[in-house]
Amino acid sequence: MENIVLVTFTEESQAYQAFSQIKNAPACDGCTISQLALLQKQGGKLSAKEYFDSGVQTSDDTLTGGLVGALAGILGGPVGMLLGASMGMLIGSIVDLNDADKEASYLEKATVKITDGTTALVALAIESDEAALDAQLAPFHASVTRFEAAVMQEEVEEAIRMQDDLAAQVREDIRQEKSAARKARIAELKEKAKARFQ
Repeated sequence: MENIVLVTFTEESQAYQAFSQIKNAPACDGCTISQLALLQKQGGKLSAKEYFDSGVQTSDDTLTGGLVGALAGILGGPVGMLLGASMGMLIGSIVDLNDADKEASYLEKATVKITDGTTALVALAIESDEAALDAQLAPFHASVTRFEAAVMQEEVEEAIRMQDDLAAQVREDIRQEKSAARKARIAELKEKAKARFQ
């Protein structure tokens, strides 16, 4: 099965150590890492510190190619910030956290896991046995969450479409605002010129 594996660490140094360890041995019995990114969130900004592609193709490489990079981009972009804020408000206002978790998308769940000050690994893993990667990560103080890669891919593609639409709308709003401001300025200049002639 192909999974997106999100691993969050309490200690930054351990995240770097785990990244290095997996990068140096991306394949083991029961698990192969296709893509791996080391992410860090500081001051509300998520950035990719390291990236690794083992070159190992997934069963549908066109579907998942670049998925880890695209996911990191969405989580660190405006859609990720909106999802994090909306999920935070939902959790803050709901009594049953299990219901909130069931209703949340994969992207929302991932956004909530990467809080400020967090260092995380995001991997695209081909797993026949989840215990294999879990055993590799056992020496570290880490929390592991898995998402089906195909479902995450669909959500990331939808988020990219939303982000593109949002950017287009903002550009259009700015153009209209500038146009309205320009028309108002021209009208003002005309009135001043008319007043001078009078």
